[in-house]
Amino acid sequence: MDSMSTDTTAFSLLDPQRVSRLNALYRFLERIQREDAVEKRYGQAAESAEACLCTPVDYESDLSFIPERILNIDYGCGDPTVYAEDGDVVLDLGSGSGKHCFMMAKRVGATGRVIGIDKTPQMLELSRGAVDEVTQSLSFADPTIEFRCGYIENLRWNVEKLRERIAGGLPKSYDELESIDRDVCGEPLVADDSVDLVVSNCVLNLVEDDLKRELFAELHRVIRRGGRAVISDIVAERDVPAEMKADDDLWTGCVSGSMRRDRFLQAFTDAGFYGVQELSSAFWQRVGDINFYAVTIVAHKGKEGPCWETYRNAFYVGPFSAVEDDDGHRYPRGIEIPVCEKTAGILARRPYDGHFLISEALASEDDQIPFDCSVDGGGRDNLPDHVREALGKSDGLSTGGACAPGSGCC
Repeated sequence: MDSMSTDTTAFSLLDPQRVSRLNALYRFLERIQREDAVEKRYGQAAESAEACLCTPVDYESDLSFIPERILNIDYGCGDPTVYAEDGDVVLDLGSGSGKHCFMMAKRVGATGRVIGIDKTPQMLELSRGAVDEVTQSLSFADPTIEFRCGYIENLRWNVEKLRERIAGGLPKSYDELESIDRDVCGEPLVADDSVDLVVSNCVLNLVEDDLKRELFAELHRVIRRGGRAVISDIVAERDVPAEMKADDDLWTGCVSGSMRRDRFLQAFTDAGFYGVQELSSAFWQRVGDINFYAVTIVAHKGKEGPCWETYRNAFYVGPFSAVEDDDGHRYPRGIEIPVCEKTAGILARRPYDGHFLISEALASEDDQIPFDCSVDGGGRDNLPDHVREALGKSDGLSTGGACAPGSGCC
């Protein structure tokens, strides 16, 4: 055998994607090993209320079931809790003292569930310490509220468990990283498609700018199809300059991390949400020459999936002369527009329900008849005989009002 030959049968390259993941894990471990300015300020705010954090909110509901020590630590700029519904599984990003989680536990009832995510140990200690009291006050047989330690822009990794693993120092080899990845990261902190509603109250702005895209992607990942996000946060009328972003007091005070208003709304659409809407807006304060506003946004999930033809039409009833959806489909008032089964379902539920009439399906999705859902598609030149016959017998779409002749309704 040639003396220069090398036996490589026992050597295999690590998968590049695996290496990339482990490198990302190492960088994340570096982040959580050090306390950042946000964690420091909110750790102090958990022990002593800070009046200038965020903006005071008036809550209409009875909060007597929540311990006073929790009510005293309240930082927010809106009230997304009122959008939680009976039986919902709710995720609160940046749950703080737990006040909003406890409020939503009452709204979702004993069949619902509330998960709070926070990275600050002092806040988690405060919120976890009140779970049994609130459960008893609500007369629930078992706790329906849970608080987990994590970063809201990375809802896959349990920060508490990761901190335990690096208590003696950061890993020094890929083998150690592999072990941490296998033992801690195998089970996500929040699973895909596992919650009905994600809320947050004046927290998204605290995430670093270069991580905000990941944040919105995580929101979309964890919400079930048909679910929604309701987010209260601070937005700016224009881009915040670098010198303001470098000010820790302005950043941790929910000012300089704020996104420009239009970009904040667009971030939900870019992440895959639809039906993005401002539910409320109020001027907060002017810093320098920039106005900042407290807004509450709702965004819905459910556009994913193939477009199948079931021969349904959508009829926009007004009040505008025409509207356009997030996919560029235009609906002039008073004209029936062909839509795929998926779009028909979207237009029939919130936030669009009441604005459209939707015809009955004349085929099944199981038939898997392709529908061109592009802006220029959707035409129906060659209708099957049974569909043409059914359309000929149809009374068409009706907006209600007077009885049709022979309907027997009068």
